[in-house]
Amino acid sequence: MLLNPGMDNHLLYKLGQSILESWVILARTSPLRSSPASSLDRDGFLHLQPLFIIWLLLLFVLLDIHSVHLIVVHLALSFWFYFPV
Repeated sequence: MLLNPGMDNHLLYKLGQSILESWVILARTSPLRSSPASSLDRDGFLHLQPLFIIWLLLLFVLLDIHSVHLIVVHLALSFWFYFPV
């Protein structure tokens, strides 16, 4: 574990929230939004999906595995909120 082992859940929550918010901002301001293929494509989701996966891998590298599942659950719920299906 590369980060402070005493890191609490609130800090992990804020880290996951900031990662999701930066990803959503990138998706909404992406120059690739103009593609008319689908609504997901217009939002930039399909183009920025690899970036999101890189963020998740970074979390697995930096944080303890037991803490990461909390972040992944939070990101999944937040993703559903930002991009309802």
